[in-house]
Order: sequence, then C-alpha cells, then structure tokens
Amino acid sequence: MRTEEFPSYISKVEDYISIIIKRTRAVHSKAAAELNISVQQFVCLLMIHNLGKVKMSDLADYLALSYASTTNLVNKLVSANLVVRYDLPDDRRVVIIDLSEKGKEIITKGKNEHSEKISNICRKISKEDLDTMLKGLKIFFDVWIENKEPNT
Repeated sequence: MRTEEFPSYISKVEDYISIIIKRTRAVHSKAAAELNISVQQFVCLLMIHNLGKVKMSDLADYLALSYASTTNLVNKLVSANLVVRYDLPDDRRVVIIDLSEKGKEIITKGKNEHSEKISNICRKISKEDLDTMLKGLKIFFDVWIENKEPNT
C-alpha cells in the first residue's frame, strides 16, 4: 500500500466502526428499554452471557470500565437478581460473576432480537463475502487486542 493511501483507509475504517457502534447501541437501547434495565446493564449481561463465568477484573477489561465502575454495575445486577457473584474458595480476592436464571432468561430474550437483525443482514450477503468480512474483522480484532491499553 502506498503511504498516501493509508489515511483514506483509516478514515473508512473509522466511519464503518462508528456506524456499526451507533446501530448496535440503538438495538441495545431498544432491548434494554423492553427489559426495563439500563443499556449499560444490558451490555454487561450480554458480555457475561458471551463469556460465561468471568472474573470481575476481566469483565471490567471487556467492558472498558474501571474495576470500581464494574463493581457498581454488577452490584445493581446482583440486587436485581440478574447475576450472581462469588469468591473463589482458594483465593477470596478473585470475584466471579455469572448470570442467574433470571438473567439468562432476560438476556436470551434481548439477544434473540439482536441475532435476528444480524441474521437478516447476513442472509443478504454471499458466503464468500461473509467469509472475507469475518476474516477481516478477526484480523482487525486480533491486532486491536494485541495492542490494547488497559480499559480500551
């Protein structure tokens, strides 16, 4: 790639990521409103659903929040009986978070709508283009993770 072409690629990547984020936020906002929880709570539940049982510190990293902010968010979810929190028996400093049965029900309902939207989009894209897109997204994600700073 010629050096002078690079800025236009950066601009296009930023534009596409921005659009994806805005549309995903809209879906999350709608799902959260229907479930009577905040968007941040919905995203937290979704992340726990995707990760399974997760350490509080790892959850904070994935959510790009401080440990204290994540703890406050989790405390609200525990109070609403949407997640459970427990310490590891051999190391009480490690806090594990998992979805409660109620949390699993709620996130499944919200996730189904999101999955349906993604599914409708993907049906309109050829298998070859989907493969190319996924390969590109994986490369981008892998490089991002390799170079990530704390809470980004």
